[in-house]
Amino acid sequence: MAGAYVRKAQTDEVQVDEYYEKALDMFQKVYDSGYVTYQLQQNIAILYENMDRFDEAEDTLLKMAEDYPERYDVYMRLAYLEADRQQKKENADRDYLQMYEYYETAKELYAGQEQNVEMDMLNVMIQELRNSGWL
Repeated sequence: MAGAYVRKAQTDEVQVDEYYEKALDMFQKVYDSGYVTYQLQQNIAILYENMDRFDEAEDTLLKMAEDYPERYDVYMRLAYLEADRQQKKENADRDYLQMYEYYETAKELYAGQEQNVEMDMLNVMIQELRNSGWL
């Protein structure tokens, strides 16, 4: 059901937040019942991020980093989250250092693993930030 709310949110610009809230509520009920999985936590973090609730998304991802310290994709997701957070700020207020730190951790954990398109895209983002003088 939560997946249906997410799909509806992606097609209904007027009620997007309402549908994301409903999906989040469904996921949270499953989580609170004790069914805690990596995918469930990731879905919750992504919903928070989609709703611009960056602190809650970060808290969820940092908890995941504790639970799954070997998973590069948690740190990759943290780097993307930080990029989104910085994009909401005025140019003069942006600071990509935290994003870069998450990226570096992700890159270390990613070394030697199967190619991941999202990690490739993050590499490009970091290079663009360097080329633009943000890093």
